[in-house]
Amino acid sequence: MKPIPKILYEEVRKRDTIKDKNKQQWYWRCRKCGGKAEHVHHIAGRNYIKPLYGIPDIQKGNHEYNLISLCSTCHGEIHQYGISDEEKLEFIAENKAKTKQTPKVTEFYEKNKGKLYRGELY
Repeated sequence: MKPIPKILYEEVRKRDTIKDKNKQQWYWRCRKCGGKAEHVHHIAGRNYIKPLYGIPDIQKGNHEYNLISLCSTCHGEIHQYGISDEEKLEFIAENKAKTKQTPKVTEFYEKNKGKLYRGELY
């Protein structure tokens, strides 16, 4: 599998990093179980973006709305057992509410949309 573009990986890590209330430390959290995240995963497979997900097709799934931080255990479970459409929609809705697209990311999409659409840039 081809990697996620670095700029998007970094933005997803920022979005999914929270402050631990007890320890007052920041940590990158798994969006499924709340543990320590180690991976960024496509919620809907890059070749299976459905119109109902509301993700721009031009990026072939490499869009912040379609990326989620996961720990190794949850990442493995999703690869082994999959994820329901309902759960995908829930994660995507949360991402839409939390994501504040930065000018840097907007510029990346605009500059590379042809390459992203053709699947040439990862």
